[in-house]
Formats: sequence, C-alpha cells, structure tokens
Amino acid sequence: MTPLLQIDQLAVRFAANGTPENNVLAGVNLEIFSTETLALVGESGCGKSTVARAILRLIAPPGKITSGKIYYRGEDLLALSEKRMRQIRWKEIAMIFQETGSALNPLRRAGSQVVEVLRLHLGVNKKAAKIKTLELFESVALPEATRCFEAYPHELSSGMRQRVLIAMALACMPKLIIADEPTTALDARHQQEILVQLLALKDKVGLGLLFITHDFGLIAKWADRVAIMHEGRIIEAGASGEILARPQHAHTMKLLAAAKRFHQTDLTNYAGTA
Repeated sequence: MTPLLQIDQLAVRFAANGTPENNVLAGVNLEIFSTETLALVGESGCGKSTVARAILRLIAPPGKITSGKIYYRGEDLLALSEKRMRQIRWKEIAMIFQETGSALNPLRRAGSQVVEVLRLHLGVNKKAAKIKTLELFESVALPEATRCFEAYPHELSSGMRQRVLIAMALACMPKLIIADEPTTALDARHQQEILVQLLALKDKVGLGLLFITHDFGLIAKWADRVAIMHEGRIIEAGASGEILARPQHAHTMKLLAAAKRFHQTDLTNYAGTA
C-alpha cells in the first residue's frame, strides 16, 4: 500500500543570536497510511511538534528545514510553491495545534476564523459558511455555539479554544489530520467524545490521523501504529499492540515503565491530602 504521507530523512535545525545550530530533527523517517491512526510519542522537547510543523512547512526562523523530503500523495511538499502549499493546508492536511492561546488570531472573532477556512477552500458564501461553522461548533460540544462564534479568543477558556481549533481542522474534511495533543485542555468525558469523532471521520472519509501524545493509555486504545521519538529521531515504530507489549528499544522501555509507575501512584496515602 502506498503511504498517504512519507517522510524521508527529514532534518531541522535552529540557531539564534549567533549560537551554533542545534539539530532538532536528525534524519526522521515516517509513514502514514490512509484510514490509520499513527501515534507519535516521546518526551517533551524530542521534536514531535517540529515534525508536525515541518509537514505543513510552518517552521519559522530561526528554524529551517535543512534536508529531507516529505511526500504527500506523490508530491514533495518541500518542493512546492507557497501558493500550492496554501491550497493543501486545511483543505487536504489540517492541524489541531497544541497551543490554544497562540493558534487563533487574537484580533478576530473565533467564528470568523473558521468561516475564512470554509470560504477560501470550499468556495461557499458567507451565510453558508456561518451555518456550517455553527454546526461544527455544536459537533465538537462547544457550549453556546452562537455566543462562541462572536467571541474573541481571549473571551473563551482554553478548552473552548481547543474545540474551535478542532472544528477548524474538521471543516474541509481533509485527507490527513495532524493532532498535536488535541485534547489536553478537555475533561475526560469530552476528550473521549472528540477522539470518537476524529476516528469516526477517519473511517468515513478514509483520512489518516497523526496523533501526537504523551498518553500511552490513549495509544493502546486508539492507535493502529506507534512511532517513538527520542532526541530528534524515530527510534522504534510498529503496530501499537506489538510496541506496547514487546518494546525493543531501551528508551521505549523506560517510557512505558514511567507511564506504568504514574498510573499506579496512590495519592490517597500522602499526609495532608483530602
């Protein structure tokens, strides 16, 4: 089967204020297939979000992509014009950003930012785009959808802003969604609802889902395959059940052991707690 997206030997460097360049990604190789959920997991700072931003060519200075190729449906994204990339972003490859405070334009109402995506990529009129946006807000359990449509990002909680970002990612029914810790600001019930919705869309339209997370519990339940990152490299990848049951790399074993210890911690025995 041909991958929906294939990353070959991707390298990204950062340098600032005359300091030596720092290799954030060093020869990353990754494949994502249609209809599958691939979990990308690793410690904070290992390069997971940099991989996501590189796919959409959103690495801002002082960062730069120094080598590698990113093939999407046969096209090398790194070789495309910016005009062609703008056609691909949101319509074919969408991203749910982790940083809810900076991902939305603070000077524009939340609803208008989703409307813009719909009008730009689907060519619908303003009225139809507003109706669709309100439907999307309701589908991601955003309370008081009409009020939130008119609100500025700072007037919404982090959980509400995250739902707006999820609605924006779902708007054009893309072929690939990159979800960078997409439910961290949500409670457990709504986290479950959003993940179910993402997986239902994946099955309905045959999209691929790159799911960036720290949570091995989510990986065990939702991911078809998992790739483990460490210090800018993919150190192990395979079927999620196989990796979780029989990890081969020492760092993967340490991550799983740490996750197991965390979930076994009993806080009720600490003095002074209630």
